[in-house]
Amino acid sequence: ALQPLLSAADVDPAVLLWAGSIADKAGDWERAEAYFREAAALDQGRGRQRQLARLHLASLLTRHRRSEEAKAVLREQLAADPGDEPARAMLEVLERAPGDPGAR
Repeated sequence: ALQPLLSAADVDPAVLLWAGSIADKAGDWERAEAYFREAAALDQGRGRQRQLARLHLASLLTRHRRSEEAKAVLREQLAADPGDEPARAMLEVLERAPGDPGAR
């Protein structure tokens, strides 16, 4: 049922976010990651969806002990929107996490 929506040439990032969330909840993390990355890469003037995709992706990567990748995603979001407080807060938490070489 989702495939026609996901394979459309002008797929809406919100559809990809929704599909990523469903895949994540179903435990299909590789598919969730792919959907979140695709939504984050779309440039259709929908900054909010791009921001949400990057936050979801960073959260997914963090849960799978890929914190360096999560930090890179959050830094990318902050470069696009320096005032993004949720991204800044997530990045600060990751940078202070135990075992992180940058932790104080």
